[in-house]
Amino acid sequence: MRSFALLVLIILLALIKSSLLPFNLLFGAICFLAIVSSSWEIFLYAFLAGVFLDLFSGTPLGFSSLGFLAVAGIFSAYKNRFSFRSPATIFVFVFLGNFIFSFFARKPFFIKEALFWAVSFTFLRIFAPLLFEGFSPEKEEQKIKV
Repeated sequence: MRSFALLVLIILLALIKSSLLPFNLLFGAICFLAIVSSSWEIFLYAFLAGVFLDLFSGTPLGFSSLGFLAVAGIFSAYKNRFSFRSPATIFVFVFLGNFIFSFFARKPFFIKEALFWAVSFTFLRIFAPLLFEGFSPEKEEQKIKV
């Protein structure tokens, strides 16, 4: 049921982006999923998000998928090396993720949009850490005394 709800959300966000809003809500959704999810499904959602965005926007099919897959891949590759609990790490990764998406999707890079997403995710990390499952504090390991 969760997968179906995410697919419907991706379709709705792609439709809203292509018809109403100048900024990309799908980028925020893919970054959010890449941060909190550690499963392979994020790549499926990233691919489908790009396909639906290209279909609804009338742009060449597949370029947005490459951009979203690149962003999901970068987040997944560096998730174990960097702590996504740090606001500075979140800021840098989301900002660079927007640049990488623009490059692979062959879309113009808007620094205002990149700063918007980076600052938004940073504020969410600082002021609403429990909103994200991936941002919750690590469970303390219980030591067994022998």
